[in-house]
Amino acid sequence: MPKKSPLVTVLLPVYNGEQYLREAIESIINQTYQDYEFLIINDGSTDNSLNCIKSYQDERIRVINNDNNIGLVKTLNKGLNLAKGRYIARFDQDDISLPNRLKKQVEYLENHENISAVCSWMYTINSDGRKIRDFRERIKNYGDFLGIILLGRNPLYHPAVMFNKDVVLKMNGYDTNYTRAEDFDLWRRMALQRLNIAFIPRYHLLQRQHSERETNVHMEKYIAAGRKIHEETIEVFCKHKDIQCLAALMRLEQDPCGKRYERRHIRNISSALDELITCISKKMSLSHEEIVTLKVRIYKRLGLGVRYGVALSNLPSFIYNPLFFSLSPLLMPKLHFLLSKIVRKLQETYFRINKF
Repeated sequence: MPKKSPLVTVLLPVYNGEQYLREAIESIINQTYQDYEFLIINDGSTDNSLNCIKSYQDERIRVINNDNNIGLVKTLNKGLNLAKGRYIARFDQDDISLPNRLKKQVEYLENHENISAVCSWMYTINSDGRKIRDFRERIKNYGDFLGIILLGRNPLYHPAVMFNKDVVLKMNGYDTNYTRAEDFDLWRRMALQRLNIAFIPRYHLLQRQHSERETNVHMEKYIAAGRKIHEETIEVFCKHKDIQCLAALMRLEQDPCGKRYERRHIRNISSALDELITCISKKMSLSHEEIVTLKVRIYKRLGLGVRYGVALSNLPSFIYNPLFFSLSPLLMPKLHFLLSKIVRKLQETYFRINKF
């Protein structure tokens, strides 16, 4: 009698990851949920990673070895096509999945057929395994999901995600044109197809931060790829002449044309944003609740200065400038950087004092 296919495939690509690999593998082996295959693809590692993987005799582990290094995106697509499970749980070689991760994510997807991908909250740990920060998000509905993408932010934490394999395969998997930001591209394509995602408000992952992590080594490439995806997404809905300036504003970056959000310029950008939201509402047939949630998500980050930019632009400069930036303080790069740094330090201090 043929063996029944597992419901879940845990997909772990590995490249020179021996330092933390045993902790990663054992965190999956020790899951409370058991109906899974553990597909580990060694992408031409030159260290001892392959020997480490082969040292495990667990029958759920299936090892694929790439003779040469083909890169993360191609390896992920290879895994998608080889996977036997209905759901794919993504995982990275230096992270740790907490015991109930697979169980809770499977339960969520099985009970919410309208959700294509689900993500859990996660702690960030340092190289010694000590918690230093946490990452939490909630997505209320489709408008909220799309709003995060329109702000140039990645809505899901890739190594903490479980998604429907068939949905992603129908989208032709990960796009090799967006190496370094392949996950952001995947989520935006889901959003453009009006698919839904969700968060489980529980901590199910320890994401390790260290100097050799891919995002740290290739940070500039990640940022450049993310900007490209973001601007392309906005252009799907809006062809306004100030689109690049609008995109930079939504990412809280400096204005690329050098006008620094002076009155007339902010009037044009605010008008472009209004036009963008209107086009999205019509093209994606947003409900009233989704429109409200989309606007709340956008203006909570950009501030009331942008929300009422057209009206404020009628004020004299000596009133407009302090008022606009007091209502949209995150548009001041130095202040934004300082606030982000303070929040990180406060989190690290909190975790250190409480000895998490």
